[in-house]
Amino acid sequence: MNLDSIDVFVEVVDAKSFTRAAERLGMPSTTVSARIARLEERLGVSLLRRTTRKLSLTEAGERYYVHCTLALDAMAQAERALARESETPSGTLRITAPADISRSLMPPIIEAYLHTYPDVSVDLIVSNSLRDLIGERIDLALRMGEIHGAGLIVRKFMTAMLTLWASPDYLDRHGPIKSPEDLQNHRLIFLKMQRDTFKMTWRGNTVTELERSSRLQVDDLQTCRSFLEKGLGIGLLPEFEPAGLMGYGALRKVLPGLLSQQVNAYFVYPQQRFVSPAVRHFIDTANEVVQRHRRPQKAK
Repeated sequence: MNLDSIDVFVEVVDAKSFTRAAERLGMPSTTVSARIARLEERLGVSLLRRTTRKLSLTEAGERYYVHCTLALDAMAQAERALARESETPSGTLRITAPADISRSLMPPIIEAYLHTYPDVSVDLIVSNSLRDLIGERIDLALRMGEIHGAGLIVRKFMTAMLTLWASPDYLDRHGPIKSPEDLQNHRLIFLKMQRDTFKMTWRGNTVTELERSSRLQVDDLQTCRSFLEKGLGIGLLPEFEPAGLMGYGALRKVLPGLLSQQVNAYFVYPQQRFVSPAVRHFIDTANEVVQRHRRPQKAK
């Protein structure tokens, strides 16, 4: 099926003139005549009767005109529907995020998103591995740290600092920790994504290297937290800004002045010419939820 010149044919019939149709379409009259001639040649029938004073449809032209107007109307409705969809999210949004992020950051964001956009549903894939967004048809991912991979759009979402945490029981049993040097006598639980040594700054200037000194390492933040709660050591956990989106319950911060370099959380999605409204509005909703949790600025 070839739709070429159908709109020109309908415009000529509606205008009852090649000249007026050409003016409406913004093209020369000769081009309009040539388009109709090619259409009749392709169809093998005469669609219009032309005289110096009158333009009328043949019997075949009348039938064809009815079908053409119906087809053009259906296409116009389809375009209007796509225009509406480009503004309002609908369908299913497939998201992937690590387990700890899914349990802590995602619930308030998804709750706000579903409340605001009732025509969309969310399929959350909880995974600590880097999923193939294109191959698995995943619309959006939330990832921490450095992002690698071609054909991806990366948008910064949040920042965090890695800080040391331990249970009250552990701290009571092992005594106070007043400086980074005291950590040499304690067990540090590292995540597998962290290096054997980890550089941190003490009170903004002194660089301290933490060495992995425990036989225990895990690849999941929530599992690391569970071990810390059982008093098995001291571990590095991200502290997000704003505070309050991801808390650690009864755990206590160890050496609050000891901070890592900034760690970023990113939204990642496949590169495409037009970003779906579901993805666009989810990112906007996530940023709005974060803004609501930010601490109010103190008056100077």
